[in-house]
Amino acid sequence: MKSFPFRIYLAALLLRLIPILLTRSLGIGLDDMFQYDMLARSLASGNGFRWYAQLDLKQLEPYVKFDLSTATGYDPQYGLYTSFRAPLYPAFLAIVYFFFGLDFSRFFAARLAQVIFLGAPLAPLTYLVSRKLLPDSERTSQTSAWLVAAYPMLLVYPLGLGTENPFFVLLLSSFLFLLLSIETPSASRLLLSGLFLAPHCAHSLRHPSFRGVGDFVFVLPAPRKSFAGCSCLCAGCKPVGDSEFAVAP
Repeated sequence: MKSFPFRIYLAALLLRLIPILLTRSLGIGLDDMFQYDMLARSLASGNGFRWYAQLDLKQLEPYVKFDLSTATGYDPQYGLYTSFRAPLYPAFLAIVYFFFGLDFSRFFAARLAQVIFLGAPLAPLTYLVSRKLLPDSERTSQTSAWLVAAYPMLLVYPLGLGTENPFFVLLLSSFLFLLLSIETPSASRLLLSGLFLAPHCAHSLRHPSFRGVGDFVFVLPAPRKSFAGCSCLCAGCKPVGDSEFAVAP
């Protein structure tokens, strides 16, 4: 059914909107979320990839004490330049903050954006992947999509400002294009698979050797025919992946 991906997207969207709307006044924890928020605010304000400005440090004072005043290049107003975090997810948040502002409502806007662009798409993507793996079982594909659409943990993931949100959709999108390229070999599909895979690798599997795993997917079954495909996949991975590794050593 051609309309099923759209219908399952709407169902997944509505289910994920429930916890978002019920927690509209919810803030964030002083953990990884706080770091991503600092970086996004700095990017949205045009101050570069910085964190731990003086105002941010004051929020941490009751829990942890550390002094950055002697750090090289530290600016109390804007914070310290960093390469500790990969830039893709903070850039996503920065785009949201740029359009919706930097007041407390930014958390609701970020969670809403995550539901629309990162959370709800998992259900139709699961359906499409399942259809490629099990082309003769429409019922199984629809059931798998409904499970992803209604799985409780996935409903609340968008409440957190973390890389888990793009993790799932990037990996699943990459896998879908891999399956499409096996069905109908195409350089563009392999490039897209690599482009989706690269930021996922940078966030979750940072060791560069992971980028060689894709080689075996194509080389082992048909060495000669797969060489061009491997090259396209790696070409898609390398530009984004290398930039992510460079920023997040």
